[in-house]
Amino acid sequence: MAAAKKKALDPLDDAFTGPLLPVYLLYGNEHSEVARAAKRLVELALEGESAVGNITWLEGGETTAKEIRSQASTMPFLTPKRVVVVRNANDLRTDEQNALAPHVAGLPETTCLILDVRSAKTEHGLSTALAKALRGVGAVYEYTQADLRSDDLPNRVQQLAAQHGKSISKSSAHFLLQRTGTELGLIQSEVAKLAAYVEPAKAITNADIDAMTTKSVEESVFQLTNAVTDGKLSTALGILDDLLTQGQAPEMILSMLLRQFQLLRQAKFLLDRGFRPAAWQTLPEEVQARLPKEHNVVKGTTGRGWLARKLTGQCSRLSWTHLSNAPRLLLTADLQLKGADGQSRDRRVTMETLVCQLCPGPAAPGSR
Repeated sequence: MAAAKKKALDPLDDAFTGPLLPVYLLYGNEHSEVARAAKRLVELALEGESAVGNITWLEGGETTAKEIRSQASTMPFLTPKRVVVVRNANDLRTDEQNALAPHVAGLPETTCLILDVRSAKTEHGLSTALAKALRGVGAVYEYTQADLRSDDLPNRVQQLAAQHGKSISKSSAHFLLQRTGTELGLIQSEVAKLAAYVEPAKAITNADIDAMTTKSVEESVFQLTNAVTDGKLSTALGILDDLLTQGQAPEMILSMLLRQFQLLRQAKFLLDRGFRPAAWQTLPEEVQARLPKEHNVVKGTTGRGWLARKLTGQCSRLSWTHLSNAPRLLLTADLQLKGADGQSRDRRVTMETLVCQLCPGPAAPGSR
């Protein structure tokens, strides 16, 4: 159960019915709980009426204090409240947060501003001025689970399954975690669904997990990368076709592939210096300083030991020459998708060509 700092009843409490305050801060590492709380507040604010024209979703990293104020000042249409939700509000620039702070107390009574912060470890990431301002007129709710080491998670999955009278092997627990990630609330929900699905069977298998859980785009892109690093061109093209058929944007796939190859370069850098995944959390400062701050392999694999192990397996199959060429190929494909050279190309063909180029040919023994 998520812990909460309450000025009133928790929005997830059935007894929580309002009246609503002008502003709410919802934060924590239990992202599904943060999302549920935001959804509940929206439902209460709109009182079952149409959301059309009465709710605005903004992204913290893309919006400004001026835009938030403008949206919050708009009157609702046929509903008691207008709702403005700022997702990942901690990504709002500090100067913009400070510019917003003096106006929080003056929000119209017809507005409900929800700041949604899905943080990992920091309290909420908001500036001191904004945090102080919203606490004066609103409420703060924290949804945080104590961090579990990645090695503990399979055991926790097995414990959760046992609570439902089911068993699950360690390998199947790892497979489930690849689908759910490390968020305990989501893991609990998925195990409960799987337990009901397999009834009256006593064991949860990989086949059950495959049937009942959604393969994330991240997992599909990881499988695409795995096929590429294995040189399995037909498999890679098949995964790409599935992603594009599902409506996934080529730009999004390209962005995730770029991130994946950046992680692979860092993993190979660490392996070449004798640092296996178990040592990545305690790297010497001089080694940490050589890793990029964005898409950092250490941060990206914290609590995800399975990902670190897979990255090391993938990068060991690629030479430094191949890893160095990948960013250039990805950039070229990106420019082609944008039509930067003035030529019109089939977007699917552009992505298929990229995958063919990324698939390595036979590597020479000991290739680096």
